[in-house]
Amino acid sequence: MTDEKYEGYMTRLEQEYRDYSVRMWKLPGISVFDRADEIQAVKLAYEYIRSADISHEELEYAMTAMYPLQEIAGHHEAFRPALVQENPVAQTVYDIWDKRLFSDGDTELFNNRVPIRFHRKMANVSEILAFPRNGPDDTFHIKKVIRLGTKDFSAYANALDTEQAFLTDNRGIMYVDRGGDWHCILVQDAANQRGLLICADGYGYARYSAYVENTRELSLENIPTEDYARKQWSRGRKTKQPERWPFLFLSKTVPHMLPIQLPYELARRQRAADSGRTASRIWASIAPRYLGAACKGYP
Repeated sequence: MTDEKYEGYMTRLEQEYRDYSVRMWKLPGISVFDRADEIQAVKLAYEYIRSADISHEELEYAMTAMYPLQEIAGHHEAFRPALVQENPVAQTVYDIWDKRLFSDGDTELFNNRVPIRFHRKMANVSEILAFPRNGPDDTFHIKKVIRLGTKDFSAYANALDTEQAFLTDNRGIMYVDRGGDWHCILVQDAANQRGLLICADGYGYARYSAYVENTRELSLENIPTEDYARKQWSRGRKTKQPERWPFLFLSKTVPHMLPIQLPYELARRQRAADSGRTASRIWASIAPRYLGAACKGYP
């Protein structure tokens, strides 16, 4: 077993144990009391599988289950009357491996499917795919479908932390309700049937996002759909910019390089009235009046 494979197993165990603990915390006190033996069995399974006592063969077989800790705990409870060893969980794991009990058809096996779970402030899809893949799907309600072209979807999938018009325009329909359900939009690559569930939660970027490997597994009937294309810059004739008067910087005449706006329009009109005079002569005739006003107060 490679180190990378072992680390992947441990990451899955951590995720399952954390999710299980959160579910138990949400239960009423009386329900937790009734499930005390199960909780203890899950804790013992977690500690044993992470220990150096388990063999590589037993570990690899145990990890074929989608939820190995809960499966081991269930078998441990079933075997409890017959277990008298110092470490009964070790005997349970050995029996599961020796008798191939996870191959009975009733055990949910690990399939490496990316669960549809929302994650906070992801920068790209790669960060979502790095999470363990043994958790259950979140409960969500799709309010709208935004369809992108393949190139646009790929570009957006690598920039989830950027503001987008289709999120800003629809942020009023994306939120998390009191029951913990996600109300979101689906950003879909229609050509390849992949997608992203986005809950902006009042923002203009993907504050929470979940990856969907295959949008065919979603029920999209009667959901509003909008085709969105990246805005293309017009390649036509550039619009004429308004005429700007030039600036004259008199570094020697005026301290601090005070910019003086040349009254070009006035000079143009005077030149039209007196075609015999050059622009420089016109400026020479009107400059003292403007320079005097601009430089008033300077030595």
